[in-house]
Amino acid sequence: MSYLIILYGFLSFFASIICHVLVWRLLNPRSHITYLALIFLIIPLASYVLLFLYGFSGGSILSLPATSEILGAALLHFALAAAYIQTYPAMQARCPTLALLIAIKRSEPTGISYDELRRSFTSDNPINERISDLTNSRMIFKTGSGYSITARGLLLLWPLMALRGLLGLPTGRG
Repeated sequence: MSYLIILYGFLSFFASIICHVLVWRLLNPRSHITYLALIFLIIPLASYVLLFLYGFSGGSILSLPATSEILGAALLHFALAAAYIQTYPAMQARCPTLALLIAIKRSEPTGISYDELRRSFTSDNPINERISDLTNSRMIFKTGSGYSITARGLLLLWPLMALRGLLGLPTGRG
């Protein structure tokens, strides 16, 4: 295996990370999943397909890596992108553990009491944040009596529930 596969795969993934940061900073999109798919999957796929076709057609303007290196780099990029997209919801959500650590760190050097820590969690409702995220990403929609799941939400839910079933984990309990 050529080191170029790893180099190009990581470079394309880090280029996607840079695009992700820029888009979030400049546009602050509402539909995170749509933009993540565009940045980490669709644009790189189009780029790799164009590179592959250009190299396969014998193009000589650019010095491109071998076809096998392009395919290997693409495989590495998409493996990293899939892992990143799957972990993104946990990264962007308000994490109670992280919030506790930040509150304790900010209270140094004197420390913080248990009651002060409890009070720091009364202002935000994580369920409201998740409902807002799911609605903005068009995973759920508001109905007259509550919320319903969309086809996009089912597309995300089915593989996750199948994996939970394979692992023997209970359905619907975290």
